[in-house]
Amino acid sequence: MTPDKPSSTAQHELVTRVERGTTVGRYLVVGLIGKGGMGEVYAAYDPELDRKIALKLLHPSKKGGDDGSEGRSRLLREAQAIAKLSDPNVVVMFDVGTFNDRVFLAMEFVDGNTLSYWLEVKPRGWREVVATFTSAGKGLAAAHRAGLVHRDFKPDNVMMGRDGQVRVMDFGLARAIEGDKAEAGASDAAVPSESTATSASQGVVSQIMASIRGSQTGAVWTSAMSRSNASKAVPAQVESSEVRESLSPREAALAIASGARGPWREADTATRDLSRNLPAAPTDAPTSALNSPLTQTGAIMGTPAYMAPEQFQCATLDARSDQFSFCVALYEALYGQRPFEGKDIHALTANVLAGRVRPQPPGSRVPGWLRRVVLRGLRVDRATRHASMETLLAAMAKDPARTRRRGGVVVATMGLIVALGAGLVRAERQQRMKCQGASEKLAGIWELPNGKRLTPRKNAIRGAFMATGKRYAADSFEVVSNALDRYVTAWDDMHREACRATNVRGEQSAEVLDLRMACLHERFSEVRALTAVFTDANADVVSKAVGASQSMRPVEQCADIATLRAVVRPPDDPEIRRKVSDVRTQLADVKALKNAGRYKQARDQIGPITEVALATNYQPVAAEALMQMGELQTDEGDAQKAEISLEQAVWLAEASRHDEVALESATDLIYSVGVMQSRYVDGDRWARHAASVLARLGPGHDVIAGWRANNLGVMYSKQGRLADSLAASLEAVALKTRALGGAHFDVAISETNAALALFHLGRLDEAGELNQKALKMTETALGPDHPLTANVLGNIAEIANVKGLHGEARRDAHKAVSILEREYGSDHPSIGSALTTIGESFIGEGQPALAIPHLERALRIGETVELDRDLLCQARFALARALNRDQNRALSLAIQARSDCDGGPVAGPVAKKRKADIDRWIEARPGRLQRVSMR
Repeated sequence: MTPDKPSSTAQHELVTRVERGTTVGRYLVVGLIGKGGMGEVYAAYDPELDRKIALKLLHPSKKGGDDGSEGRSRLLREAQAIAKLSDPNVVVMFDVGTFNDRVFLAMEFVDGNTLSYWLEVKPRGWREVVATFTSAGKGLAAAHRAGLVHRDFKPDNVMMGRDGQVRVMDFGLARAIEGDKAEAGASDAAVPSESTATSASQGVVSQIMASIRGSQTGAVWTSAMSRSNASKAVPAQVESSEVRESLSPREAALAIASGARGPWREADTATRDLSRNLPAAPTDAPTSALNSPLTQTGAIMGTPAYMAPEQFQCATLDARSDQFSFCVALYEALYGQRPFEGKDIHALTANVLAGRVRPQPPGSRVPGWLRRVVLRGLRVDRATRHASMETLLAAMAKDPARTRRRGGVVVATMGLIVALGAGLVRAERQQRMKCQGASEKLAGIWELPNGKRLTPRKNAIRGAFMATGKRYAADSFEVVSNALDRYVTAWDDMHREACRATNVRGEQSAEVLDLRMACLHERFSEVRALTAVFTDANADVVSKAVGASQSMRPVEQCADIATLRAVVRPPDDPEIRRKVSDVRTQLADVKALKNAGRYKQARDQIGPITEVALATNYQPVAAEALMQMGELQTDEGDAQKAEISLEQAVWLAEASRHDEVALESATDLIYSVGVMQSRYVDGDRWARHAASVLARLGPGHDVIAGWRANNLGVMYSKQGRLADSLAASLEAVALKTRALGGAHFDVAISETNAALALFHLGRLDEAGELNQKALKMTETALGPDHPLTANVLGNIAEIANVKGLHGEARRDAHKAVSILEREYGSDHPSIGSALTTIGESFIGEGQPALAIPHLERALRIGETVELDRDLLCQARFALARALNRDQNRALSLAIQARSDCDGGPVAGPVAKKRKADIDRWIEARPGRLQRVSMR
């Protein structure tokens, strides 16, 4: 379903994207933080003033006759508009210039989120809404005093900084007020007559609807370049059957994943800024960018849901037009719905022009006096609106209840002073008590540690482990228990600290508290799901229990506010939001089952969950489900199905800016494509994709970066690129150690891979040291009888054999065989390698007869389960040397071994020496005619 070539949009992005480290003017680009129809916004560094800035770049000129002049004019207009302002509630503009054929703006970097996001993360009381909008209104008032009209005020064009400051931004549609009058020109400087307005509005409606359907050539959709715009859902005003396509959820997801376009994609842009390219302005047009017209009279600019009636009528705009847009946004924030109903643009336009405002929702706590203030700002006749933004803000501040309360202030002051001390102490105690209840959620799941005493839940899990009869069950439970104790303790500490930071000390905003609590809830779901699997543990669960307990996402990430703010926005619809929450809870269950080895149960559940996820039409959760499906298919060895699922997950995640899922899915694809299917070029491509997402995410993702390096190292080893394999594996060790500590089991996996590369490179002493370190770590984490401990023992034994330490090699190989036979039975593929090592140790000591039964068994296992060619080469040649009495079979085995060596993936000193040894051995044997098959 994925196209062979990137879409035109993707190709355009590849052309326009500025790479990290590029110098634009004097500014150094750090990374992309947002993009829209006009261009991109980058975080950048100003070396002269030693500060971080936001850099907005217009797209370069397009071919086909569009010289980009309108976009340049708009961006220069934005620069001049903001440069005229000096107000704490307006984003500061520092500089403007050109880069190649692109215009750039250097602006204040606002560390925060949009007003839209602030309104979505939690319910807001009307007083909190009024206070925030008052700050935004002051920014608009400052613009009006400077002679500017914003033209596109909406919540997505207001930033809420971490410092609590509210700043209006994106003045790209601003016009000098006097310039608007000039623009009207031969048209009407005043408001058009009713008939003219009706005709104009119908023309505007046709323009908008044609653009939504994608049928009008020359229409251009642009968006405010804020992070929140990237995944905003289609508003109710344009969610009609006219812009939907009757696709099943899976078909829609696959279409989106493949880069296909259609009405369901075009509708996503329906809330964005709309402009049309019309004939050029007259040659005598004003030369100032601020006063030069963007369009001729009759063109429409702005966002339909927030536009004033005069914008629909294509009439002259003034400060009262911004006031109207401001009151639409304020109404929406107060009531949770926009003031004008409209299932499509026709209905919306009709209601706005008729002034038909929705009735107040039942149960609303917004006072009547405030509603009257807002409704006045929404009047169709702008002459009857508030005289100015200052007048509107003054009316918003006149709370009658506050005036009544003033009368009792003096009387109550003395009593308040007396009670204040006790009240503050009591309030702080109550807030502290409010932050103490988190540990109760852990009851019956995995309680906080309390000395050596096991709670009933923990004791039940220990009993389930021991009932499997595994010799390492007690060791595994001990490691798992300690890991979970540390995890829930860290979880409880962070939960309490996050609560107190907001509710007791007041040093953290409510928005940040919501983000941290949502993160902690996800971590809690992982603990709940995993311990539920452990209560019914079987042998497979116990064998994978340590790895499963160490695979939970770190609690510490819930303190990384920058990363939490970058998480994709939740769905707007409450019902969809509930479904998404349910899907994520179920995905936590699937992850726990998969990591614990319960593949069948996980497989049975993931299909229906993915269908529900796709049916939500919420791309981020669909990507999460497809990633889980792909990882499960990889674990079960179905590389081709895994590739399909993981690639769909990547593109859905990229479309919705769900960077962590895009990164993890691309990392998984390195293994399923590059290792399992030996498609090395494609594996390299996915590695580069993962690296680009890592660069976009920035620091704090060392674990997944370590797995990217690990998978790349495994692919390089299979490809025969041993030096590259070693470098990648050592990088994985360093990254994982930095994130998890040196004793984590994940670190041991990458150390084992690095040791294998060293072995094939002939650096035996270094390989031995690294394997011994991995063995100690594995025995500590899993116990001495775990099958993964056996694999490391087998590697150590093989190194000892090559070094001539045959007794040590045989001892460790026998241990490995014993463990693997107990765990898997007598014919498991992993046993073949250890048996070959035992056979070679006897040959090395001059006892070939003792080697034969071990090598015959190894070869039988290898030929049955198709071991890798390198191991078959080793086993066949060892058996050939041991068969003194059957020279014909010995020669045949040696020739087969030589062919296996040529087809094996590893090409290093050890492999080359083995090939040379086989050649010399065959050369010394009779039956030279048979050697032809070897060449």
